[in-house]
Amino acid sequence: MYITLKKKFFFLRKNILKLKVLIMKNKTLKIIGVMVITTFILSYLSTTALVSAANGEPNFILETSEAKNYGMGVIQTERSVAATLQMNGEVSGGFTYTDFLGNPQVAEDSVFETENSHLYYPVNLRYENYWNTELLREFSTHYARARNVSDLPDQHGNYTASFVTEQYELSVDTSCEISVSDLTSEILFDVSSKGIYQIWMNNINLIGSPVILSPTDKFVIPVENELPPVIDGGDSLGKYFFFAAYETGIYRIYLQTGDPIITLRAEHHKGQSIKLGEAIRGGKDPSDPTFFDTVYSMDVYQLDVKNLETVYKYLLDFEYGSPSLYYFVEDSLTSYSSSLNPGINRVLPSVTDSKVYIVIDNPNYFSWADPGIDEADPLKYTMKFDEVEPIEHIIGGNQTINLAKSIGVTARTFEIVNTSLVSFHFEDLGANSPNVFGNKIIKIDEEQARDASIPSTISSSNGTFMSALLEPGKYKVIFQHSGSMGPEYLHFYTKLVEFQPLNVEGMDLSGTLPYNFTGLNFEDVTLPAWEGYPNTYGATYPLGFNISIDENFWDYGYNVSIHADKNAEIFDDYITPDLAVLWDDDGNDFTDYTEAIQPGNATKVPVKTIPSGDVGDALIIGAYDKFDRIEVTLADPSDRDAFEWQYYREFWGWRDFDAEDPNFDDGTLTATGSLNKSGTLSWDPEELTNWNFFSSGSDDIGSERPNTDDENYYLIRVRCTDDAADIANITSVRLRKFTKINLDLGSKLAFNIGTPEKPVYYRASSGSSSNLKFASSYNQSSYLDVVHTIDKNYYSEEAILYLYASDIQLYDYNGSNNGVYVPLEKPLTYSVCVFQPEANYKQIIPYNISLNVPTTHSNQLNLSALPSDQSNTIIVPDRRTVYLNITPRTMYDWTQINVQFINASVLSTRLIAPAMYDLDTASTYTSTYGNGQFNLGYTGVNMNASIEFGFITETLYLEFVIENTTNNSPIMKTYGGQFNYPMLTILEASVKSNTGLYVGIGAGVVVLIAVSVVLYKKKH
Repeated sequence: MYITLKKKFFFLRKNILKLKVLIMKNKTLKIIGVMVITTFILSYLSTTALVSAANGEPNFILETSEAKNYGMGVIQTERSVAATLQMNGEVSGGFTYTDFLGNPQVAEDSVFETENSHLYYPVNLRYENYWNTELLREFSTHYARARNVSDLPDQHGNYTASFVTEQYELSVDTSCEISVSDLTSEILFDVSSKGIYQIWMNNINLIGSPVILSPTDKFVIPVENELPPVIDGGDSLGKYFFFAAYETGIYRIYLQTGDPIITLRAEHHKGQSIKLGEAIRGGKDPSDPTFFDTVYSMDVYQLDVKNLETVYKYLLDFEYGSPSLYYFVEDSLTSYSSSLNPGINRVLPSVTDSKVYIVIDNPNYFSWADPGIDEADPLKYTMKFDEVEPIEHIIGGNQTINLAKSIGVTARTFEIVNTSLVSFHFEDLGANSPNVFGNKIIKIDEEQARDASIPSTISSSNGTFMSALLEPGKYKVIFQHSGSMGPEYLHFYTKLVEFQPLNVEGMDLSGTLPYNFTGLNFEDVTLPAWEGYPNTYGATYPLGFNISIDENFWDYGYNVSIHADKNAEIFDDYITPDLAVLWDDDGNDFTDYTEAIQPGNATKVPVKTIPSGDVGDALIIGAYDKFDRIEVTLADPSDRDAFEWQYYREFWGWRDFDAEDPNFDDGTLTATGSLNKSGTLSWDPEELTNWNFFSSGSDDIGSERPNTDDENYYLIRVRCTDDAADIANITSVRLRKFTKINLDLGSKLAFNIGTPEKPVYYRASSGSSSNLKFASSYNQSSYLDVVHTIDKNYYSEEAILYLYASDIQLYDYNGSNNGVYVPLEKPLTYSVCVFQPEANYKQIIPYNISLNVPTTHSNQLNLSALPSDQSNTIIVPDRRTVYLNITPRTMYDWTQINVQFINASVLSTRLIAPAMYDLDTASTYTSTYGNGQFNLGYTGVNMNASIEFGFITETLYLEFVIENTTNNSPIMKTYGGQFNYPMLTILEASVKSNTGLYVGIGAGVVVLIAVSVVLYKKKH
C-alpha cells in the first residue's frame, strides 16, 4: 500500500503544481482553485488516505458523564509538531490540554450552555510539542481534556478531538501568501540543496521567533533581521530571517503573528567555497561606478571542515562598511548561528565535521542623510582562512609556547586513556601572553567537538589554573595571540591526578533532621598544594574519589568538612599570657602577677585580694594575640558561686561573656559555681562585640584598666561577686590563640550517563563556596561546607566526586591589627563523606495497577471515605521516607492513586519519574523537568488524598516523608486505577527529497497515522 500511495502522491503533486500555475495567472480563479485542488486531493486519495485514517484513529472521543465530569485523551507525538487541537461537540463544554501533572498548557476555552451550543464549534486550541529526541520524549506527553460546564444531567456529552493544520507550500524563488486564522499554519518549504536560505516577509510583527524543523526533526535556529525604515512612515523596507540547511527535503516552518496576512518569498544562497590560504576580496572597489549604489547584499561562504582536530584561524578586515557577521554550524540536535568577530588571528569554532557557513549580511546598506536622500554604506573587505595543525602534548609534561603575531594561533592535542582528573597551568611569561581560547578544554568525539564535561577554573595574576574531569578520548587546547606588537610566551604544565575509592555511608536519620552526621565514617584527606602557584595564598590540585551508586540516586548527598580537632597543628596554637594583674577594688590599685602565672611557676596567684577581698576584685589577663580559650590550673578552688568572667569591650568597658556569646563554656564551673575546679573556658571571639586590643601607658583606675606599657593587649578578667568566698588561687594558665582560616572550596560530583566502555560524565551536584571561614573557636563537630544533595534519577552504577581549594589564607589577629590575611603554611585536613539514608529509614512498597478498577476524578470524590485495596504497616524509627513504587496497567494512561495515612503526619509528597538521558538532554531534564521530581503539595496529619497524573514512564514513585504522631505504628492504605482513556499518536513521516509521505496534504486536511509507541527502556 505504501508504494501505491507514494506513486499516487508524486503524480498528485505534479498535477497540483500545474493547477496552481493556472490558478495564479487568473486571480478570479484563486478561491475556486483552492476548492478544486482540495476536492481533487480527497477524490484521488480517498481509498488510501481514508484507510489510513480509519486504522490510525485520526481523532478520539472524550466522554463525560455524571460519574466523570470531564473526559481526557492521551496525546503522543513521534516528532516535533505544531497544529490546532480542534474540539467538536453538540453541547456546552470547556476545553484545554494539560501536561502529565494536570497543569493546563493553554487557557481553557469554553462553549457555554445555549439552545444552539453546537453552532459555536469547533473550538480551536494551538498545540505545540517540539521534542526531537527519543530520550525524555515521555515527558512531552499531553492530555486533551473536555469538561462539562453545565449542571444539567442532559448536558453531559461526548466531544471529538482532532488535529488540524493549514498547510502551505513554499519553494525557492516563489512566493506564498498565508491568510492567518485560528488554525495553525504550517509552511512546507522544499529544500533541494544545502546552503543558506533567506525568507523575506511583509512588514508583519511576529509573536516570538520563527520555528523551523528540518526533515529529520532538528531544530533550525534562524537569524532575524530587517532593512532600514522607509523615510515617511517608519516601517521597515523588508523583514526577513535566514538559516542554514544542512539537509535536503521538506522543512516545516511555523510563524505566529497578529497580522491577517503573511507574504513570504524564499531565496537560496549556495555559498562560495573557501580555499584555505587564499585571500577573498569582498564587496566593490571604490573605483567601481556602482560603488555608492544603495543595494542590499548578503555574501555567503562555506568552509569544509576536514577533521575536528584541525583548528581554523581567519582574518576578516573591513575597509568599508559595518555588516552583521555570523557563522552557522550544526550539532546532533540543532543548526544554529553565532556572531563572527572581525580581526586578525581569530579562531573559528568547529562543532562537527561538516560545513561551516559564513554570512556577511548588510541590512544597513544605506541611511537617510536627508528627507528623500539616501546615503549608501557599501562593503569592501578581505577574508582569509588557514588551518592550524595541533602539536601533541603528553600529559604530565610541560612546554613553552612561543607564538609570533604572524602565526597568531597554535594548538595542542593530548589523549586520555582512562577517566582522569587533569590539572592545567597556563603560566604567563612576560608582559603579554597568549590567551587560552575560550578558557576551554575541548573534547573531540567521533562526530562533534564539545567542551570538557566537568571543568573547574581558578584564575590568578600569573596565568590560568584549571582542572577537569576527562573521559577517555582525544582533546585539544587552542592558544591565541592577544594582539600585542611582538611574540608572546606561555608555559604549559599538566598533571594527572589518580582517583581514590570512597564508600557510601548509611545515614542515621534519628535526632536532628534531616541531616545528622553522628556515627558516619568520614574520609580524612589532604589536598596537595599546587606547584608553582604564584599567589601568596595557595591553591590545591583536585582530589578525586570513585563511588559506586545505585538507582536510588536521588536520596544521596555528600559533605565536605573541616574539624578543628583534626587540624590541631593549625588550630591548637597555645600561647602564654603577656599580662596578669590583680585589681584591688577597695584599694584602687593593681598588683603584677605576670611572671607568677606562667606555666611551670609554682607561685599561687590569687583571684581576689588577701586576706578577705571585696566584691569587685578581679584578676586581669591579657595577650598580644587574640585568644579563644584559657586553661586554668587551680591550687585552691573556690567554695561557692562567687566569680564571673568578663572581657574588655572597647568604648563600653567590661562585659560578661555569657551576655554576648551563647557558645561561652566555663569548664571550671560546678553546681556550686565558677573556679570550683581546674578546667578550660572557651568562647567565640566573633560573638563578642568590639573585643579589640587595648593599649595604655598608665593605670586607669576609673575604668579598672591596667598599664600595658603601651603594648596592645586583648583583655579578659575573672571578677569577685561575693566577698565571703574563699580565695581561689591559680598556679598557671595557658591561652589558645584564636585562629581563623579563609578559603574558596569547590566540590563536584558527576555520574556516568554513558556506558562503562564509553563513559560520559554529567554533573549531579556541585558546591562552589567563596570566602569560607572556619575558626578554632567553632565547635569541634561543626561542618564547614553545606550539605549537597544529589537529586538525579538515573540507572547508573558509578560516580566521581572531586574537591579543590584556592585562596587559602590565615586570618590573623594580634596586637598590631584587628585581623589580616597571611599565608597558611600547614596543609588542611578535609573530611569527606558521601551518604544515603540507612535502609531502615526508607521503605519501598511495590504497587501494581493490574485490575480495571472503577475510577472517578479527584474533584468528584468524597475524600473522607476513599476506597483502598492494599494496607501496609510502616515501622517508623522517627521520621522516614516511604516510596510507593507503582507499575501501571497501561503506559501513558491517566491514573488515580488514593492514599490514606493513619497514625502519621505527612510532611511532603513528591512524584518521582526516573528517566534515561544523555549529554544532549541532561540539562533539559534538570532545568525543565526538575530531575523528574515534582512536589505535589499533599501534607497533613492522617492525610487522605486522591492523586492524579499521567503515567509517562515504566515505573513511578510516590514519595511520602512521614513521622509518627501516636504510639501506634503508621498505616498506609492505597487504591489505584487507570481511566482507560483513548490515546492518539501523531506521526508525521520524515520527508526527504523524493521519498516519504506528506502528512497533511492540502489546506486544512491532515492525515494522522498511529504507530507503535517506543516504550522507555531501562539501562539495565
